[in-house]
Amino acid sequence: IIVSGSIMTGNGWGFGDCGISGVVLNGCQINDNLHEGVLIDSGTLTVNANRPQSGNYGIVSNCQIQRNGSHGVNYSSMKSLGGGGYTFSTNKVMANQGNGVNIEAKAEYSLPDMMITQNDIIDNTDDAVQIKSGTWTDIDITGNRMLRNGGNINIIGNIDTGSIAGNKLRSRNGAHAIEGAGNLTDIDIAENQYTDTNDTPVNLTGTLTNVTYGRNPGF
Repeated sequence: IIVSGSIMTGNGWGFGDCGISGVVLNGCQINDNLHEGVLIDSGTLTVNANRPQSGNYGIVSNCQIQRNGSHGVNYSSMKSLGGGGYTFSTNKVMANQGNGVNIEAKAEYSLPDMMITQNDIIDNTDDAVQIKSGTWTDIDITGNRMLRNGGNINIIGNIDTGSIAGNKLRSRNGAHAIEGAGNLTDIDIAENQYTDTNDTPVNLTGTLTNVTYGRNPGF
């Protein structure tokens, strides 16, 4: 399924993927909805034998996702185990009443292959990117501009293999650059720019295993 060039405004949710594999959402305006702009979850049906589940291996790109009443983008695997594999790239995620990009799963779930790259994430009420719960493997957060959000990158869930690289972290409100109580394994944190004034830009309080830091101006 390919959805392109559409305007989704004034609804409960802007766009929902409740079990599609390989959806492409491109070049849409997804603004001023009551809840999330883009929601990937299992929908409203009762889960039976892990069905339905969140969509997997989709692409959301080149969209305007602005002024929605909750997160700009939310990948949620809280009812059944989804397949992960989503890419969010080159979107403008701005002025939403939640996190810019939120990903969440049950604590016992592990989901692979998420990519958050080259987005402008600006003026959202809460964090630019929040990994709220669950375990995420092979996740990369790269090349994003995170400007004037409530926070920058908040890792409450766990990461097992991934990178946080080349991001501009400019909350301008004293927030940490990267924070959270999640456990991190095999993560490279490099070439991020932090321009705020917090005395502890990196405040990761979970168990850190093979976490490496390259050049990070302002850290």
